[in-house]
Amino acid sequence: WLGLRHTRLHRESVQTDGTAPTDYSQGLTTPWVALSHAIAADWLVYASWGQGVESQVVPNLPIYANRGQALPALKSRQTEIGLKTGTQRVEGSLTVFDIRRPTYSDIPLPGFTACSATNSCERRIDGSARHRGIEASADLKWSGGGVFASATRLRARRENSSDAGLNGLVPANVPQTTAKAHVRQDLLPGLQAQ
Repeated sequence: WLGLRHTRLHRESVQTDGTAPTDYSQGLTTPWVALSHAIAADWLVYASWGQGVESQVVPNLPIYANRGQALPALKSRQTEIGLKTGTQRVEGSLTVFDIRRPTYSDIPLPGFTACSATNSCERRIDGSARHRGIEASADLKWSGGGVFASATRLRARRENSSDAGLNGLVPANVPQTTAKAHVRQDLLPGLQAQ
């Protein structure tokens, strides 16, 4: 499998009082490659690599000198290798992955030591976050229903920040372990409880 995706971004922003309008357009083309091989009747091994588009607008808060502005879109990269199996009753997968995403930091401007006063800082592109992990999932099916469960173990770290003290830290709002379960059962034709 080979593919290309072209993403066109266009953003316009203006503050509620009509000041500081911004207008931003950018286009990015990202590739995607995948291979798969059936190693047995119900077993498939696969590998994929691709890029995505990450974009962010600076929050429209008074502390930011560049509030409301769109930062340039950047590319993220993802590689994964996995194993899948499935029958009429059970499906399962095991995947290892490595994702690199751009990160953003609030940088105090000259004359400020923190981002607390009006126009005291700028949000800027600042290094990347690397997320490496493993995910396992299983889907047990029965007539009219089933249960799906998954678990992920993740090692996420900041890299290449202009603030060396951030390098090696866990990015904000990124859990290291997650577990999910989802039960479903048909009640009537076209009606399912979840």
